[in-house]
Amino acid sequence: MEKLVALGRFQRVENPLTIIAIFAGITEVASSACLPFLAETAQQTFVWFLVLFPFVLISAFFLTLNFNAKVLYAPGDYQDETHFLRAMHLSDSITQVSVTSPDEIVPRIELPSTRPESRIAGSPFEGISRAELDAMNEAFRHLGDGIRELLMKSGDVPGFSFGIVGEGLFKLSVFTNDPAEPLLDTWVLKVTTGTDGKQTLSLVGTKISSSIPADFASSVAKKIESTFRRFQAQHTK
Repeated sequence: MEKLVALGRFQRVENPLTIIAIFAGITEVASSACLPFLAETAQQTFVWFLVLFPFVLISAFFLTLNFNAKVLYAPGDYQDETHFLRAMHLSDSITQVSVTSPDEIVPRIELPSTRPESRIAGSPFEGISRAELDAMNEAFRHLGDGIRELLMKSGDVPGFSFGIVGEGLFKLSVFTNDPAEPLLDTWVLKVTTGTDGKQTLSLVGTKISSSIPADFASSVAKKIESTFRRFQAQHTK
């Protein structure tokens, strides 16, 4: 039982910094373990590799930290994921729609163009195709229906909003009736097109991913519901 409790303390690796540290550690340990088994002619070269590798890795890390620090952090590292959007220079270009009534039809986000494949430079729609937007709109329709049935009709949630922020990323915000904490949470969603032409939808920072909008929406709705139940439990103590 103690072992299980100890293992439960470890979280899933999502942070790029953690991945770098694991990679560097495994490389050094594995390389050091292999050193005695190498031929003498190769050992000197290998020792120089073990000496220089950490310096090269650290130099690359600090160059990245200096010129592009935002890529070293996952959305989940931010207390508010809208800060992630701001760091990616996406939050100022959000095109979004809102739902404020349980009887309201969930609106679509429309491309401001009739071209079949529109990638409008200098706007939130840059880097996204009509097929990708259609897939996310379909997911939002199912997701919106779920939020209305689960949370809005009971009066627990007064509304939600979603929108495109650019580069295939979308933002979903769900609100509460608590004036002290009106925002339940904000989630970042992503849509990509594979080599087979299919669109894959994913919830950034989690393992939730699917090429079927309805299935993806169902998984996200469950996460939203569990987040709200935790919010309720914390505010009813």
